[in-house]
Amino acid sequence: MVYNTMIMTQQMANTALTNAVEVIYAGGASTISTTSEGYITGGRAFDLIGMLDERLPEFEPPYEFGRRQVAFTDLSENIVPSNWDALDEKITVALNRLPRGVMITYGTDTIEQLIRHLHFKFHKQLQEYGQKIVVTGANRDIEDPSTDAWENLMFALNSAAAASPAGIYVAFHGKLIPGLEAAKLPYTPGAEQTFVSIKDPAYKKALEAQKNIITTQLTALRHAIPRQSDESVATIYDVNIVSTDHTNLLTKVALHENTKAVIINLYRCGTANTETPGQSVTDLITYFRTEKNITCFGVTENGEPVDLHAYETSVKLRKAGLVPLYDMYRDVAIEKLYLTDKDTPQELIRYMLTSFAGEIDESRINKDDIEALINLYKK
Repeated sequence: MVYNTMIMTQQMANTALTNAVEVIYAGGASTISTTSEGYITGGRAFDLIGMLDERLPEFEPPYEFGRRQVAFTDLSENIVPSNWDALDEKITVALNRLPRGVMITYGTDTIEQLIRHLHFKFHKQLQEYGQKIVVTGANRDIEDPSTDAWENLMFALNSAAAASPAGIYVAFHGKLIPGLEAAKLPYTPGAEQTFVSIKDPAYKKALEAQKNIITTQLTALRHAIPRQSDESVATIYDVNIVSTDHTNLLTKVALHENTKAVIINLYRCGTANTETPGQSVTDLITYFRTEKNITCFGVTENGEPVDLHAYETSVKLRKAGLVPLYDMYRDVAIEKLYLTDKDTPQELIRYMLTSFAGEIDESRINKDDIEALINLYKK
């Protein structure tokens, strides 16, 4: 009897839904543009729906667009909990207008974290009323002629309006992925960078391929540098999360006075929060460089090569003293530091950027950048 009542309640709620998709711009493709210096910046709020007629003239949706709201225009790496609070308010307003679904544009760096947050906040309500939240983004900004933003946007809108089960989803490259299953493919050379379900054979295959590469490189590295590992000389710090401060790392370093280096685990695009006081990674790197004589190296969370010229945030990281390790994997980078007998920042930088066993592609190294970083650490 209780079960039947629940079904009737949901059916009544579905009947009450309007034939509309609400739209919320929350960073990502709706804010990104390329500066005259050639790197990507955020802060602009384009009305992407208003641009669809020009970009995709064949797009004639059989549903209406509801209200369009802007939650924030920050790059995804600069997202802080207060941004999510602002987004929650916009989603609540949108859902209360009883649309079929809500489509959200967002930056790809923190999509998985956002999904977990939205699941906690809205899952019960979505199930009760039969509604959907669909999150999408793009690998390339909307000013790039080869951008994937428009196709992703159209697919996300259609998915938000479609008669699929209630819940939270990621829409990317033609795949509608249940939110809690969504993950970006682990990076392997030549592979497409896209989101898939962790249940997808492609995800398992890419993960296994990356593990095999890392295992091979670690074995070769340990053979090439026959020293005893010393885990006290370096540590890894994950900045690829929405956090509040750096207290845990600072406490750890204070307890290990012989720390020489920190591996900064960046978001996939080679970026980190550079704006928020207390959370700024540029401030953290500057502190380590000027006050602790600790060298900071950059890798990415899923192994994508580090490019500290691509985004305004990545440029700021490089200028603060972050040394890119280009295509070196995180686990390989930390083991290489454990094996070092170098002491000064200059020695460490040259050591980490020298290939001993194929762990780094030296042809990727920007020599001007590295010389500038070496000089910066001399000051």
